Amino acid sequence: MSRIIFEDTGWGGSSQLVAASALYMALNYPMRMLLLNQDPRGTGLEAGFSVHGNHYASLPLLAENGMDAIRRLAVNERLTKHNFPDYTTPVVIGRLDLLTGPSHLEGEALLDLEEKERIYAIAGQVYDICFSRTRFSEQTAIPSGDWYRKEPVPLRVAVLRQDRSELEAFFRDQTLDRKTGRTTGAELIAVYPYDSGSQWTVRNICRRFACKLPAFGISYSTQFSDAWNNRELLKFFRLNCPVRQDKKIRDEMLRGLIPFCQAIYTLAGRAAPLSGEKGA
Repeated sequence: MSRIIFEDTGWGGSSQLVAASALYMALNYPMRMLLLNQDPRGTGLEAGFSVHGNHYASLPLLAENGMDAIRRLAVNERLTKHNFPDYTTPVVIGRLDLLTGPSHLEGEALLDLEEKERIYAIAGQVYDICFSRTRFSEQTAIPSGDWYRKEPVPLRVAVLRQDRSELEAFFRDQTLDRKTGRTTGAELIAVYPYDSGSQWTVRNICRRFACKLPAFGISYSTQFSDAWNNRELLKFFRLNCPVRQDKKIRDEMLRGLIPFCQAIYTLAGRAAPLSGEKGA
């Protein structure tokens, strides 16, 4: 399994972009994928889906699915590749499952690193790709246990704004990561939301910071924003993703998202062989 982690500086752009990328790839690539939410239930990358209706405030203390259930099973050593999907919510049948985040009452009690990695290890027996998101400040060291060394190193995607201070801080830290040999550096950069009329275009950003990483500008979309707020992301992609490859794509966000997802697919395939199983 390939793990793809989208990271931002805390403003939340990675939540929208990771959900959009997973949905597009689920509709266009024959793989089985997981969206894993580590933010409190109903927030983060699952905020654009109507998996809970409008009753976030009345969530049960012991959820019967999502991260709470998965965590209990993992702690009791009862989590297996056979029952893992039973506690997820299917988004695209056979292609994309959503593991909802912990309940609000437990949201502050974050999983420890070893607990997270054990859950990832079992998910890797079911899925080709696992998507998640975090903040740059939440990066943690990789555990040293022998059981973990068998797992692939996560692929990191930096989600940045056209903000000079943010860009300078990112490229300063990125350079330090490479010099020290740490594995927290990004493999891809997404500038989102992207304004092609700005002086800080992707080309100029790469030139200014001598960036050799693949970088993509993904524009703001009113339609996508409305779909996110109405929790209708799947409907947005079904309406706007063309079935025929030669059909013109009208939505600006999708025009940037498609080559970005192609790059993710290529990187994921290099990191871990993809099964190519047929989805729904």
